Amino acid sequence: MKPDRAYQLDLSLRDHRVVAEILVHLAVSSLCGARSCAKIHPHVACQVVEPGENWEDETYNNIQGWELPATWGTSVPSEGHLFLRYTTTGPGCKPNWPERRQLVDFVLADMSEQEKQAVEIEFLQSRR
Repeated sequence: MKPDRAYQLDLSLRDHRVVAEILVHLAVSSLCGARSCAKIHPHVACQVVEPGENWEDETYNNIQGWELPATWGTSVPSEGHLFLRYTTTGPGCKPNWPERRQLVDFVLADMSEQEKQAVEIEFLQSRR
């Protein structure tokens, strides 16, 4: 629900790849037909879920200056090492709380009632 942090992902591990797919979905799901987006919204043309420059300091296989390619919108590689800092606090960035709540269904994490209420409060405050 709160993905803003640093990630070090080994894409050969399924769980890490799912996290990468979710982060790609949040950042670039404007690429209609993205596999991660199609899983969540199979009949809806996708739009940018969380606008702004959400990926910072990203590297893939230790390549400095690497930028997320559009091809990852349709398929995240099944090998390699990805590092990034995900943020929704930079200029033009904005978290999408309803979308984040939907994404919880794709991971093993569950939310307590207290966490659900906290997310609802943050969502309502962000609409002001």
